[in-house]
Amino acid sequence: MGQSAATRVEYAQWQLTTAQAVPDILDEAEESASISVTPGIYATGCGQHIALLSDDWFFEATVQGEDGQPASFHDALVAWIEGRGAAWVDTVPPTRSVCAQTTDDE
Repeated sequence: MGQSAATRVEYAQWQLTTAQAVPDILDEAEESASISVTPGIYATGCGQHIALLSDDWFFEATVQGEDGQPASFHDALVAWIEGRGAAWVDTVPPTRSVCAQTTDDE
C-alpha cells in the first residue's frame, strides 16, 4: 500500500519550516563559509503569483517581519540589493500578510 499524499496544511507547514530556515543559512549550512551574500526571503500568505506584474502586489501588499514592520515585495528587493538579508515570512495559517485584491491573472 502506497503512502498518502500530503495535505495542503502539511505542505504549507513544510514550506514555512524551509522558509524560516533561510535566515540561518550563514550560521547553519556546511557551505556557509562560501556564501558571500546574506540570504533573504519574502514569503507572504497571499494566494497570488503576480507580484512583478501588478503595482498593487509589488508596492502595496505586505508581510510583517519578525521585527513587526511590514514590507512589500519592493521593500524586500531593495533590502537585498543593499545587501541586507532581511526575512519576511508569514505564518501557517497566514496572519502577517496584507494582500492586494486577488485577480484572475494568476
